[in-house]
Amino acid sequence: MIHEYPKYVEVFKCIGGECPDSCCIGWEVDIDEETYYYYRTVQGDFGKRLEASIREEDGDRFFPLVEKKRCPFLNDRNLCDIYTNLGEEHLCTVCTEYPRYYEVVGDYEQIDMSLSCMEYGRIYFGDTESVKYIKKDDGFGGDGLSKRLSRRLERVTELRDDTIRFIENYDVEDGSLKEFFREVSDFMKNKAHSLRLNCYKSIAAYGWVYGTDRDEKDVVSELNRQMASLEILDERWNAVLSDTEESLKSWAESEQFFAENFSYASYYLFKKLMTYFVFRYTIEAYFDKNANFDIGLIEKSVLYIYVMFVNEYRKKSSGTNGISADEDRLLMIDLAHIYSREVEHSDDNLLILKGIEA
Repeated sequence: MIHEYPKYVEVFKCIGGECPDSCCIGWEVDIDEETYYYYRTVQGDFGKRLEASIREEDGDRFFPLVEKKRCPFLNDRNLCDIYTNLGEEHLCTVCTEYPRYYEVVGDYEQIDMSLSCMEYGRIYFGDTESVKYIKKDDGFGGDGLSKRLSRRLERVTELRDDTIRFIENYDVEDGSLKEFFREVSDFMKNKAHSLRLNCYKSIAAYGWVYGTDRDEKDVVSELNRQMASLEILDERWNAVLSDTEESLKSWAESEQFFAENFSYASYYLFKKLMTYFVFRYTIEAYFDKNANFDIGLIEKSVLYIYVMFVNEYRKKSSGTNGISADEDRLLMIDLAHIYSREVEHSDDNLLILKGIEA
């Protein structure tokens, strides 16, 4: 089995109670079958507490949130009582895996980590260098693929890897960030077309965000309306939508202020943001059978975080000056985190942004 992942996977460690936005707050915890049956064997007061906390709906078992949207086992020190009482090996699978995610195709597994985890965001954006990806073969075989499906996987990973190289080698010094986004998008669509990964249709049919003659303000407004149609997973998302709608009144001025003050040394933040979405979602073209769905998701995600960033950048700036490089990084960590929590943990939300019926 071949495993491929960004180098940060090997250095990440959960910081538990020190996390500024715990993953044990705001999300119900799903209980996998093996863990559920183990919990039923736990005796004593803690076993009774487990039994009283478990809910079941439509065959799914979970821990419902309690006061302040906290997991019932998150104590006042923001530490997990299940971990303390039973050990890490008896946490639910979702708890032990997060923020990692796994995509398996045949004997290939892509592993990544979610920017919804602020500690991972700190590690990821704290490194100014391009992402290094590690590929390891554990010597064990996986499910075999036919020649046709093996070739499809090869084409999808070629699209992903070539796009990441394009991003790494791109110099934004003489252009704008939006030109960078557009050129990455054009590269992906043309490459996907040459690899026959977009249903053989003309790439002109896929003007998700770029390639239109519409006023930019209208594009942002339409994108905000689509973001408003998502299932709301985090109440902070309503504030993001409201701020974006309000910012449209002075969008041109805010963007110009950003362009004039944003440090070139911080451009790497957006290159790494684009790299994150390309690595994470291009592989899904294998299953979606049309890479343009996934390119659309990547486009919309990067552009909307850019819009969020421009708005917050202007608000955080004092007078006619921008903010520091450290503040740039912290702002990106926070906004990518908020976006990821809202979008990346709902299959329906991802389908909406891909343009596939949920």
